[in-house]
Amino acid sequence: MFKNIDTLEKALAVIDEQNEILHVANELVQTASWFVYYNSDGGVTRVRWGDEMRQLFGFSDRSEFPDELEPFANGLHPDDLERIFKNTNAEAFDGGFMMTEGMEFRFLTKNNGYQWFRSMGKLQRDEKGRPLRFLGLTVNITKQHEYDQMVAQNERAYEALRHEVAQMDVVHEMLGSGRWSMDFDESGKMKSVTWSDEFRHMLGYQGVEDFPDKLESWSDLLHSDDKERVLLEYQETINDYSGTKIYDVEYRLLTKDRGYRWYRAIGKPTRRPDGTPITYVGMFVDITAQKELDFKLEEQRRLLEEALDDARAASEAKTTFLFNMSHDIRTPMNAIIGYTNLARRPETSESDLHSYLDKIASSSQHLLALINDVLEMSRIESGKMDLELSEVDLGQLLDGVYEMFGVQMQRKRIDFTVDYSQARVRRVLCDENRLNRVLLNLLSNAYKFTPEDGTVSVVLQQVEGASTGNAAYELRVKDSGIGMSSDFAQKVFDAFERERTSTVSGIQGTGLGMAITKSIIDLMGGSIDVVTAPGRGTEFVIRFELAVVQADAEEPVVPQEPDGSGQCELNFSAMRLLLVEDNEINREIAALILEEVGFTVETAVNGKEAVERIAISQPGYYDVVLMDVQMPVMDGYEATRAIRALSSPGLAEIPIIATTANAFAEDVRAAREAGMDGHIAKPLDVPQMLDVLTRVLGGRRTGVPRNER
Repeated sequence: MFKNIDTLEKALAVIDEQNEILHVANELVQTASWFVYYNSDGGVTRVRWGDEMRQLFGFSDRSEFPDELEPFANGLHPDDLERIFKNTNAEAFDGGFMMTEGMEFRFLTKNNGYQWFRSMGKLQRDEKGRPLRFLGLTVNITKQHEYDQMVAQNERAYEALRHEVAQMDVVHEMLGSGRWSMDFDESGKMKSVTWSDEFRHMLGYQGVEDFPDKLESWSDLLHSDDKERVLLEYQETINDYSGTKIYDVEYRLLTKDRGYRWYRAIGKPTRRPDGTPITYVGMFVDITAQKELDFKLEEQRRLLEEALDDARAASEAKTTFLFNMSHDIRTPMNAIIGYTNLARRPETSESDLHSYLDKIASSSQHLLALINDVLEMSRIESGKMDLELSEVDLGQLLDGVYEMFGVQMQRKRIDFTVDYSQARVRRVLCDENRLNRVLLNLLSNAYKFTPEDGTVSVVLQQVEGASTGNAAYELRVKDSGIGMSSDFAQKVFDAFERERTSTVSGIQGTGLGMAITKSIIDLMGGSIDVVTAPGRGTEFVIRFELAVVQADAEEPVVPQEPDGSGQCELNFSAMRLLLVEDNEINREIAALILEEVGFTVETAVNGKEAVERIAISQPGYYDVVLMDVQMPVMDGYEATRAIRALSSPGLAEIPIIATTANAFAEDVRAAREAGMDGHIAKPLDVPQMLDVLTRVLGGRRTGVPRNER
C-alpha cells in the first residue's frame, strides 16, 4: 500500500504548491485603494474610498457608500469587526508596511452576500513620527478561500484513506485474507496455485468449483489494458534469481458481480540457494476507493493548473494590452500635441495652419477609432454585446457598402466589385449594423493592403443546408494585396495582432478589427476562415444562416431612408436651445457650434438646474433641450423623467435629445426609455448632430420667429 500513499502525498504537495501560486496570482488583480487620515493625536479625521473599492463591494457611487467609516463598519462580519479595527489603528504598527495577517475579513456586498477580502497598506508619518494618513489596498480573495477549503477537504479525505489503508494492512496481516501462493519445482517451474477463500470472495466467487486453483482463473480476468504489463511484472519477479525484486502492481480485474475493480497485489518468492523459486506468496487488496480518490485528486490538480494557467494568461494579456494601448494611443496623441504646438507658433502661415488642423483632425479620428474598438472588445469579452435583429435587404446592404468604398477604391485604381446575384433570398432578419461592421473591417483591410491597380471583390451567394425558415449564405471578401504569412494567418483574429510586413510598411490599425469581426460572426452562429499567402492576396470566407422574412411575392421592397434624409431644413435662428452639460470645455464647444448654425443657446450645469429652468419657463420658450447623461447632482435620465412629469403639457413635452459618450445600442434604448426623443454620441459629429436636431424638431413643428410668438 505504501506506493499509493507516497503518490497521494506527492499529489497533495503539488496541489498545495499550485494553490499557493494561485493565491499570489489572485492578489495581482482587482485591487482597490482607500485612505484613512489622522489628526495629531492619532485619531481618524476622515476616510476616502476609491471608486474601485466601492465597485469591489458592489456599490456604484458615494451616495451608496459615502466616504465614512460607518458604511464599512456596518458591512463587516460581526466576527471580524473588532479584529479589523484593532489592526488598522495607527498605534498597531510602526510606519512600515502593514502585514496581511489579521487583515482578512468578510464584508456584506450589495449583490453577492458576504465575500472574503484582504487588505494591506502603509502608514505615513510626519517628521515627528505622528501618523498622517494610511494608504491601503483591498483585494477580493473569495475564490482563494474556496480553493483553500477544497484543498482542506482533500487533506481530510487523504487522512481518512491513509487510516483506512493502515487498518486494512493490519486486518490482512492478522487474518491472512486475500492471500495467494504458488509452489515451484527445483527447475523453477510452477507446480500449483492456491487462492484463499477471501481472495475468491473479493472477486465475487464462492469456492474452488467457481474459481479453480489455476493461474488462468486470475489472468483471464485482467483488463486488456493492464494484462501485458501485469504478467510481465509477474514473470520478471519469478525470474529475478537475485531475490531482490518485489512484486507490487495495481490492476483491474473483472469481478463476477461488480464489473471491473482496482486491486493491488504485493508478493515475493522464497528461493533456494541457487536462486530458483520455492514459493511465491502474496496479498491482494481492493483499492477501488483509493483509486477513485486518486482520480479526483488528479482532476483537482488539473483544474488548479488550468486556473493557474488562466491567471498567468490573464496577466500576460493584461501586459500585452497595456503595451499595445500605450503605443497606439501615443501615436495619434503625439501628432495632435505636435501639430497643436506648431499651429500656435506666431510665424505659422494660414496654409500651414490649415494643414496642421487637417492632420490634427485625422489623428483625432484615428484615436477615436481606437477607443471605440477597445470599448467594443470590452463589451464583447464581458458578454454584453447582443444582436439587434431587424428586416434587412442584403442586396441594398451590399449596394451601400459599394457606395461607401467605391470612390476611394477608384482613386487608388483598384478594381472593386460587389456581386450578390447568386443570393436568391435577400430579405432576412439580421443585425444590420453588426454585419456592416464586419464588411467595413474586411474591406478597410483589403483597401489598405492592396496596392494600386489591384482588385477587391465581395461575393454573396446562397448555399444549401439551411435550417427550416432560414437561408444559408457564403460571403467572400477577396483582394490581390500583400497577403499574410501562414503563422500570422493562424492568429489574425487575436486582439492586437499585426503582421510584421504591415508594421514595417507603416500601415496603421488598432489591431482589434479582426478580433471584433470574428466575435460578431461567432455571435451570429457562423464561421470565418482565411485563405492567404505572402504576395498572393487574402480571401476571407464567412458562412452563416439568417432567418428569412416572409412577404407577399408582389410586395415591392422599399428602401428605408436614413435618419434625416428627405426632411426640410429648419430655420435654427428662430429657436432657443437649453444646453445641459457639466463639463465647461464641452459646454463651450457645443455652444459655439450651435450658435454658429443659428440657435440662441442657454446653459445649465446639471440636470437639477435644467429642470428648474424649464419648470419656471413659459411653454414654447425653449424649443429643444440637449441633455448630457452623466452629470453630478442629477443625471440626464433623472432630469428627463422629472421634466416629463411636469404638470404643464407644453413644458412636459419639450423635445429632449441625449448627448453622451456612451454610444452603444443599450444607451440609445436607455435614452428612449427615459423619455428622450433622440441620441447624439460624443465627441460631437456636427453633421450628425444637425441631422438629429432637424429630424426631432422637424417632427414637432417648424420654427416661428420669437417676436411672433
